[in-house]
Amino acid sequence: MMKNSRKSKVENRESRVERQNGLFRSSAFCARLTVVSMAACCVASAAPPADAPEAVAAFKRQHRAVGVHVDNGLVTSIHGKAFSSGATAEASVEAFLQQHVGLFGVKREELLELRTDVLMGGKLKAHHFEQRWRGIPVDATRVTLVVRGGPDHPLVMVTAKTTAVPDDLAQATLTAVQARDIAKKAVPAMVSFEQAMLVVYPRSTPPVLTWFFWAESAAGPGFERWGFYVDAVNGKILEQRDGIMHADIAGSVVGMATPGFFPDQENNPTEELGIFGTHVFVSGGGETYVQPDGSFVLPNEGNQDVTVRMDLNGQWCAVDNTIPVIPTLTAEMDVSPPGPADFVLNETPTEFVTAQLNAMIHTTIIHDFVKGIIPEFNGIDLAIPTRVNLADDCNAFYTLGNPSINFFTSQAGQQPHCPNTANSTVIYHEYGHFIIDRALGGAAAGDYHEGVADAIAALLVDDPCVGPDFFGEDTGCLRHADEPDFIAPVGHPDTHCSGLAIAGAYWDLRTELIDRLGIDEGMALALRLMYNQILAGPGLLCTGNNNCGGITVTVLTLDDDDDDIFNGTPNFVAIQRAFSRHGMPGPELSVLEFSHPNGIPRTSSPLGSGSVPLQILDGDVGTLDESAVTLHYSDDGEDFAEMPLTPADVTPDGADFDVPLPAADCFATLYWFVSARTAAGDLITDPPDGAAAPYTALVVTALESVLEDSFEDDLGWVTQAVPYDDPFDPGEQDLTTGGWERAVPDAVVSNSSGDGTCSPTVELEFSQPGGGYPEADGAFTFVTGGAGGASPGALDVDWGPVQLVSPVLESPGGLAQFSYARWFFNDDGDDSLTVEISNDGGQSWTMVETVTGQTDWHKVEFAVADFLGQTDQMVFRFSTADEPNNSITEACIDEFALAAMFCATADADHDNDIDLSDFGGLQRCFTGADAGSLDAGCEAFDFDLDDDVDLTDYGQFVTALNGDRGK
Repeated sequence: MMKNSRKSKVENRESRVERQNGLFRSSAFCARLTVVSMAACCVASAAPPADAPEAVAAFKRQHRAVGVHVDNGLVTSIHGKAFSSGATAEASVEAFLQQHVGLFGVKREELLELRTDVLMGGKLKAHHFEQRWRGIPVDATRVTLVVRGGPDHPLVMVTAKTTAVPDDLAQATLTAVQARDIAKKAVPAMVSFEQAMLVVYPRSTPPVLTWFFWAESAAGPGFERWGFYVDAVNGKILEQRDGIMHADIAGSVVGMATPGFFPDQENNPTEELGIFGTHVFVSGGGETYVQPDGSFVLPNEGNQDVTVRMDLNGQWCAVDNTIPVIPTLTAEMDVSPPGPADFVLNETPTEFVTAQLNAMIHTTIIHDFVKGIIPEFNGIDLAIPTRVNLADDCNAFYTLGNPSINFFTSQAGQQPHCPNTANSTVIYHEYGHFIIDRALGGAAAGDYHEGVADAIAALLVDDPCVGPDFFGEDTGCLRHADEPDFIAPVGHPDTHCSGLAIAGAYWDLRTELIDRLGIDEGMALALRLMYNQILAGPGLLCTGNNNCGGITVTVLTLDDDDDDIFNGTPNFVAIQRAFSRHGMPGPELSVLEFSHPNGIPRTSSPLGSGSVPLQILDGDVGTLDESAVTLHYSDDGEDFAEMPLTPADVTPDGADFDVPLPAADCFATLYWFVSARTAAGDLITDPPDGAAAPYTALVVTALESVLEDSFEDDLGWVTQAVPYDDPFDPGEQDLTTGGWERAVPDAVVSNSSGDGTCSPTVELEFSQPGGGYPEADGAFTFVTGGAGGASPGALDVDWGPVQLVSPVLESPGGLAQFSYARWFFNDDGDDSLTVEISNDGGQSWTMVETVTGQTDWHKVEFAVADFLGQTDQMVFRFSTADEPNNSITEACIDEFALAAMFCATADADHDNDIDLSDFGGLQRCFTGADAGSLDAGCEAFDFDLDDDVDLTDYGQFVTALNGDRGK
């Protein structure tokens, strides 16, 4: 009954988590790209023409050094070494299309060029084509060809999304008016319809001809915007496309306008700011726009008095205050030239006016910021409708098709209550959707939209916090671009969360490039690569939690300088590291290759270990700088000292080194790793994680193993259940389940948890691991019942105690150390795992540790001498129980080891070597066996720590003898 009650509590907690998740989803900014199918909209596209696979095979034979990706028989991307050229960029593109258009399952005349974008400041050009069938657009298709400048105008990358359309497609029998009537009947809330156009709908089998148009509901709460695809023959609605892209960013503004990146709230007091982008004009005369500092120069003819007016219909932002009783802000004044004409707005700050000013400032800021990076991109050069103070809370959104960015009031007095969302990073995020939409025509998936929009906001302010104080004062960031745990495909149902893998990759790219190139050059390059990547088109291929590796290939292509990314790019290492951390690696090319001919030593001498042979070879994309190789070492794993390494031999493809492990105190652990730089300046470490996971060596003179047991074989451990004696409850107390057994344990999930935020996955809590200690040799372990059972409490420990006892072991002297890996789970904290040691064969026991609960494996080690004396009758015991039987209790033991460590310097004269001078000291200190005490200074020769210097120590001295190495 207790366990059933416990289960009920777990279920209740999970229900609360689900409710919290639901609340978060309703109050976080999201980009709605929902597809609602009323027919076969999710069926695969028509099969490619029969000649498409042959065209693909022929192209691969002709261009063997080029990367080609194929989906459903049609090429979706080509990259790597240049594969076309011409006298002009247009000629290079046309030559490729004339010869290879069959790769995409279309004819040349079916591709209509839409526009050309200049990339990377003129280094490359992207030529965009749309597929047409008899002049009718094929929905969501695009072929983008990227050409590098230069004499031959090499074609270096193609991304394509096309579909095979049969020639006998049924002609339209419905009119546009009839199609709109069908949509209005299906969704009565739609009251405003835009012009309909015929498009080929490729997401049915076979593709069909449809009428497509946008429709909107009345403005106000619950506003809707939908794109309808209506079959032009039978009138079925094949798809409703949501035209609102939400973004759950909270913000609030106080004062004339809010400074910095926080919302309008009490912890962000108002400042008088220049309202950047405001429209200033004279009716029938000149006009201008306000500069970032608030100043303007208004062209004006004559010296007569004029009326100067201002409004928020800026060059790049048209503010619309949606509260019906409060018109959008305007002002005017009579001025005698040359003025000044000084407007002071919002002198007594109100939320509704502050939101308007913030919208104007920050929309203008991001437009001009983007144009400074990609000045040739004119897709955003319009005054985007910017609606503020919508009557809702905790939200903001972007609309597809007819672009607009939209921000909500604080809805003060309601609960939950968020600040006004018209503030900096919220605006930057929503404008990011606008940039992507104008570049890709709205065809990119939600996770790409959200991830890149977050990256746009984070890199603009150079802060990974997106949506600071979203839920009010001191509530922190809504999302954080610097999230190492988000690895594509994330698998999160919310596209804002799955998009964090992309945002994280761009934030890491920014960091890597700054480390490599410095703050100014590194940040500038990160921004150029990110914005030009949008224009190059990989977002069309990054769909729904897919591994968006095409982004990485695009960024490498943009960074490349010799038309071949397979031989690396100037910043290959930085780009590869950043995107690989988030599950989006580029081509698998090595930078440097490390090898250890004699392996990695387990131990190191207190006087230093001579050397560890290391070979470093040039990689696929890196050449070793043999003068920039460094040993890093530490005796605490934190403060690493450095020692430059000189090559023992330089070869045509690398160099050989002898790595000296430095002297350290007896019984310490020496931590070490090696770093090397390439000729291009990239830093590579061995092992790969460097200081975070270095090599280790135990500082001893000798290490003698007594037992190393990973439990793959039966080496004599004894398992037993002890009768439980409870005079008040006799009869049912003995162990019923969960006895120790040597087995491969099944994974048992005890609980799942989540906090309703963008956790990379729902966290699972395991009461029993699946397999043994991860670093062990094999999967066997001693576990309290290896089978999983029908529920976490089915086969766990019930009653007990249950004990696991080692065979009798002989300690060989020296400093004996034992270690083991343990797993212990107890869901309510009233049971424990006890570890005991005996030196009399198990007649008496001394406690080593009591473990009350943990959630994963832990490796621990202890010195025998810390608990009792060493004998030839050493025994170890592990015990647990569920007393009373009211808990979920599981234990595992793995990787048990007992070893004797010997450590003496033998350097009696302290000259950092062991030579004949020290041998004289050994003769003076020699006592023979069982002396029981040593003269001062003779401890240096007591290798086995038994308080004498005898033949055993003499043998260790001979092993340590290394001659006179010089003072």
